[in-house]
Amino acid sequence: MTTSAPRPPRPRRPLRTQPGLWLGVAALVVLALVIGVLVSHPSSTPGAGVTSSPASASPSTAAAGARPADDVLRDLIARTDATVKAAGGTWPGWTTATAGYTAEPCGIDDAGPQQYKVTLTTKGSADPAGSAATVTALWKKQGWIVRTVVPVQAANADYTEVAADFTTDADGGGLVFTVSHDITGIEAQSECSTDPAMDETTK
Repeated sequence: MTTSAPRPPRPRRPLRTQPGLWLGVAALVVLALVIGVLVSHPSSTPGAGVTSSPASASPSTAAAGARPADDVLRDLIARTDATVKAAGGTWPGWTTATAGYTAEPCGIDDAGPQQYKVTLTTKGSADPAGSAATVTALWKKQGWIVRTVVPVQAANADYTEVAADFTTDADGGGLVFTVSHDITGIEAQSECSTDPAMDETTK
């Protein structure tokens, strides 16, 4: 299992000193002042004016949980193994042993939450669409959120890519299954966790 030149200014006409015109200018000045106050003091009430958004924080920091590293890894291995069996064939190097895993940062912050990853490849499939359908059927049965990344098309009938998210959480982990006549691949990512044990290589 695994990027013109500016036109010269026109002559300005002198302003007419008519009372109505000056009243209009004064009204515009007052309006501008009111808008300036609203912009500099946005409302903090949801749905009213400018509000703060969770997206302003690092997604991996905002959403990650603190599940024990052992549980996170066991779940990833079980989900990957189920996908391997559904896809069929022999996957070189794949084992359900938990030793030798090193977590990677979920984002750009090395000190933040981390996740385990698995990347596998094997030979291609004679029926890429059929293989993808078998795998997605398993994923749907597990209740995961399945989406087609690259659909099978007439111009590219020998390749497809599907994915599954374990939860609606952006840091909840997931799987990607790519299959063609030449090669098949599985890429799995665990959920992100802040458990300090994620820093250690598993034994």
